[in-house]
Amino acid sequence: MRLTLSALLSRPALYTMDGDGRIQPEHDHEAWATWRESAEQNVCTSRILDQFHRPIHTVSTVFLGVDHQLGSRLLGPRLFESIVTDVDGVIAYIYRNYTRSGAQDVHERLLKIMRVIHGLDQS
Repeated sequence: MRLTLSALLSRPALYTMDGDGRIQPEHDHEAWATWRESAEQNVCTSRILDQFHRPIHTVSTVFLGVDHQLGSRLLGPRLFESIVTDVDGVIAYIYRNYTRSGAQDVHERLLKIMRVIHGLDQS
C-alpha cells in the first residue's frame, strides 16, 4: 500500500485508550474531551529514593491521547510520554514513544539510568 500525502496529513491527531490498552483514533473532539475527563492515562509512575529513602526523582509514563509526532508522519503517532522530574517538579528528561510496550520499556530504562547516576544501582 502506498501512502499519499493527503492520507498522511489527514491522519487523526486524537486517540483514546480503553482499559485493556487498545488505542483507537477519535475524530470527534467533543467525544475525545469527554473521554479525557474520566480516562486513566497513567501507564506507570515510579519514585526513586536515595539511600536514606528520601525521594529524589519521579519517572512517570502516560498516554497522551494526542499525536506528538513532530517529524515524519510515516512513523506513526507518538502517543506515550515518559518524564523524569526531580523533587521540585523540574523536568530532567522527556521521551515520547509510539507504543505502550515501548513506553514501558523506556520507563524501566529511565529508572535504571537514574539509579546508576545516583549510585543506587544494585546490579
